[in-house]
Amino acid sequence: ACINTEGYTKDREEYELDQDIETHMGGLKKIIAQRLQDAAGLKAEGNSYMREKRLKDAVIAYKGGLAKMEICQQASVIMADSMSSKQTRLVGDLHRNLAAAQLELGDFEGARENCDRALECTSANGEGPDEEKARYRRATALLQLGRVTEAQPDIKRLAACRGADDPVVKRLMAQAADQTN
Repeated sequence: ACINTEGYTKDREEYELDQDIETHMGGLKKIIAQRLQDAAGLKAEGNSYMREKRLKDAVIAYKGGLAKMEICQQASVIMADSMSSKQTRLVGDLHRNLAAAQLELGDFEGARENCDRALECTSANGEGPDEEKARYRRATALLQLGRVTEAQPDIKRLAACRGADDPVVKRLMAQAADQTN
């Protein structure tokens, strides 16, 4: 609906409210931008820890990045599409990387949960290498937990994306077959 008015002038209170909103939106944008920057820095820090095999430190860094992103996720409805897409990708990356560290530490349930969250982020962006990583890690975690039936859809999806002859897919299929026998 559109309202067409002629000769309308804002009263002082309405004008001040508009100014207040504009000022606070600018402040919120700065907070979100800083949070995104901080989370990206924590992701890079976690990646460095992973290369150094400092897995517990990597987990702390990735979880810290996710904590920084909480307000950004809540504010995504007021973000420009490009900014919202960047924050969604970053959250997905943090969850995928956290899952990788958790797998190496033997926290298979935590890895599975973070892969679920990563896949929620990538479902908006479609299939690709990020989705494959999350599916591979989730299938690995589920197999480690002895939940072969739950791992099968991810293994099948990976086979469809990468081909049944892919070494990763073959390894997952062999692990699943070993557990069902």
